[in-house]
Amino acid sequence: HFQYCSMSRGPTARGAALGGKQAAGARRPGRGVWPARSGARRGPAASEVRGFTLIELMVVISIMAIVITMSAPAIYHIWRKESLGKSVAAIMESCARARARAIMQGTMALLVFNAGDGSFHVAGATPHKDAAEAGGPVGLTMPGPNSGLSGKLPDNVAIAQLKINGVNDMDTHRAMVRFYPNGTCDELRLILLQPANGDMRGIFLEITTGLASVESDRSTLQRELK
Repeated sequence: HFQYCSMSRGPTARGAALGGKQAAGARRPGRGVWPARSGARRGPAASEVRGFTLIELMVVISIMAIVITMSAPAIYHIWRKESLGKSVAAIMESCARARARAIMQGTMALLVFNAGDGSFHVAGATPHKDAAEAGGPVGLTMPGPNSGLSGKLPDNVAIAQLKINGVNDMDTHRAMVRFYPNGTCDELRLILLQPANGDMRGIFLEITTGLASVESDRSTLQRELK
């Protein structure tokens, strides 16, 4: 009777034990049901990640085009203004170099303008040996291309007035301003004009000091042009 009961209950106990192990194994990570549940949970989150639609891209491009169109006039005005400022700075630098050359070398230096093409350069007047002994005229030494003593106005900047010692030199091919070793110079009344917007700048040389000054007052420059 004991053996019968043990045998009859043996498979049932073993089945219950095996079923418990399978249930426990199903709850372990990496086995049975858990991987399927984990994948099912990640599915909706992955489907929420998406790119831009064509309509969204077109809206962004349209906004960028509007911003660029609105800012273009301001950028163009700044660029134009910069051209005039750089031209004034270049001529001021040439005046300073011509004055310094005359003082340091103890000889006359020239600042040569051509109002027709807007070019200018610094030339030193140094006497040739034979001419100096004979008391004849002096020769001119031209600056080299990379000397930094020459320049040319951009296309959007023009010379509106060029007067040297009160004489109008707008039609003179080589209008020369002389700088002397004692620091003095010829009188220069130069006005630059930007035709696109009417901006003007005046560059005036003081004859007793040889120093250049900049005038930006429109009413003063208009009176100067009359």
